[in-house]
Amino acid sequence: MPLTRDLLRDPTGVLQDFQARTRLPTVAFSPDGTRLGVLGHGAVVTLWDVASGQKGPVLKSQGADIMALAFDPSGRSVAGVGADDRIILWDLTTGVDRLTLFPGPLGSNV
Repeated sequence: MPLTRDLLRDPTGVLQDFQARTRLPTVAFSPDGTRLGVLGHGAVVTLWDVASGQKGPVLKSQGADIMALAFDPSGRSVAGVGADDRIILWDLTTGVDRLTLFPGPLGSNV
């Protein structure tokens, strides 16, 4: 996808090669536009530095595949929603998932 390659300034074609071998179902920009979160296969989110095109931290979940992704307004956390409806919140300063919410019956505590 040329647009993504241009955004990440990937003159080596590494990202383009990655795209040829995988599907990129979801991407999300940080609020300040400096980072791009990309869903990979399974429960993996890769962060990219938009200005340099450098690959950043890889965030992983122990649960089901991540289906959706969003940065919080401060840009310090990113949330993912798993195929099993769990919600994972990663702290971007540490790369650790600091909160996981599991679905439960209506009205129950999660």
